[in-house]
Amino acid sequence: SHVAPKEAAQAVEAFVELTFKELKFHEVDKHSFEAELRSRLVQMGADQKEMSKLSVRLREGSVIAELHGPHNIFQQVQKKELASIEVMGCQALVTRGGIKGHDVAEAREDYCDPFSSGVDHEDYRDPFSSRMHREEHS
Repeated sequence: SHVAPKEAAQAVEAFVELTFKELKFHEVDKHSFEAELRSRLVQMGADQKEMSKLSVRLREGSVIAELHGPHNIFQQVQKKELASIEVMGCQALVTRGGIKGHDVAEAREDYCDPFSSGVDHEDYRDPFSSRMHREEHS
């Protein structure tokens, strides 16, 4: 059972990491935090139905929220809006982002910034761009 790379690219997963520097991980109610974060994303234009496919993982380092989900959620919410998102009175910093397999932390030479529009990779997709390459429907 092998999947052709083009088919695999159909369901592109993207991720964004938001850091809330003024919040303390151990003092934050995790359920309230996640609920508020999700409702903010919906206010910014993310599709309510798609939100069920978005996973949110909170970890220490102040409060760091890792968002993983379908590429189109990130198309709906622009980078500048994400950078202005506020949860529990604290503004987020977008500290990482990318397409699965293209992680900023790897700092590879062929890496493209997920927020940049100057994408020169044929197979690369900017999670915030509304242009989808290869929209074939089987």
